[in-house]
Amino acid sequence: MYPHVFPREETSCSNICFARVCQYLGALCAVFLSMLLIAPFAWSQADDAGAPVKWPSGAGESLQSVVDAIADGGTIKIAAGVHLLEDPVILEGKKVSFEGAGTKSDKPKKFTHLVGPPPHPVADEEGNIILPAEDAVGLLTCLGGEIEVRNLVISGFDVGVLIKDDIVGNPSTGTVENCLVNETGRGVMSLSYGLLTVKDTEIADTNWNAISVAPNFEGAIFAPGIGFSGGSVKLVNPGGAGIYLNHTIATINAAVVLNATAGGIVGFETKAVITNSFLIGNGEAGILLVDANVFPFFLNVIQNNFIANSVPFAGILGDGVSMWNSNGDVIHNNIFNNSRAGVSNFGSVVRLFENKIGCSTFDVQASESGGVPAVNDDLGGNLCGCGGPLVPCVGVGGPPQAPPMVGGLE
Repeated sequence: MYPHVFPREETSCSNICFARVCQYLGALCAVFLSMLLIAPFAWSQADDAGAPVKWPSGAGESLQSVVDAIADGGTIKIAAGVHLLEDPVILEGKKVSFEGAGTKSDKPKKFTHLVGPPPHPVADEEGNIILPAEDAVGLLTCLGGEIEVRNLVISGFDVGVLIKDDIVGNPSTGTVENCLVNETGRGVMSLSYGLLTVKDTEIADTNWNAISVAPNFEGAIFAPGIGFSGGSVKLVNPGGAGIYLNHTIATINAAVVLNATAGGIVGFETKAVITNSFLIGNGEAGILLVDANVFPFFLNVIQNNFIANSVPFAGILGDGVSMWNSNGDVIHNNIFNNSRAGVSNFGSVVRLFENKIGCSTFDVQASESGGVPAVNDDLGGNLCGCGGPLVPCVGVGGPPQAPPMVGGLE
């Protein structure tokens, strides 16, 4: 078992692997069926939604009252300025788009900022969760519907954008695009088995994870198909992980994760394709995948990433890439200056091809986990070294060992 010191988000899920695999297969079928059957209906609803509704309009109505009144498929245009919200805005059972005038980065003199009360603490000083995910309050919350959030700055509340199943288990989907989310408890969080998409968005200075995807399976017919899709996101100084994934399938491209306390990208029982990303200065590991082999049909893929300067968290790891019982391909990555290992493998089958790895205590390390041997399959072109020409990598096995002290210092 992986000695992860930060607790996982709380979810309700069967531990029977066969049942979970069946759920995943059902979810993939459901995705395709929904594309064929539901999408045309959704387009017709959007066409009937009418003109966008502007808020505030001068009539003194709350944003919640506008959400309650708007037609399914409608758009709320939120004017430029700073808008204080004392209560969360809840969308239930329909599709609504929230569109602002822009963010501070793209329109520094004309942007839309939704501000809520300061977030509650997520964890105590020992790292124990005192505000479980299911109890967190979102500034914008979607229950059993579809939410789209664009061109907004969001601050405050326990979560900036929160998507959850409704009371009878209907899933939600969400899209967050061209937004700035900062100084919230969690940035964007999905506890639903619908798809969450985050792109062209910056999330900074959160108390906990910048992005969390941890579906709640209680009462659900299907587990997730593709549960998270992220592109061109910048995540800075999250108090937990940059991207936290639990029981899902994820595609992540062109992410930048800087100085996350507990991992740049962290996945438990998750299949992930991670490409073209920069993961720098993160605690525990740049990329950490644990127990992905419970879902055996696809490999994890880690390709064309730059991963550097990972440091231990509470004395654990400090690796560029760490894979625990999680088979996968590690291809064309640059992995340098990580405190412990460039690539570590515990009980996994990892295929390595044309990576450059250097200036870590171990370049490539493999150890058994729970009696399962680790296999590093060198497909060629992997170069390692530090302070000189890179040479073909030589993996090490067995328990991690501390390096000898330099210059006789003890």
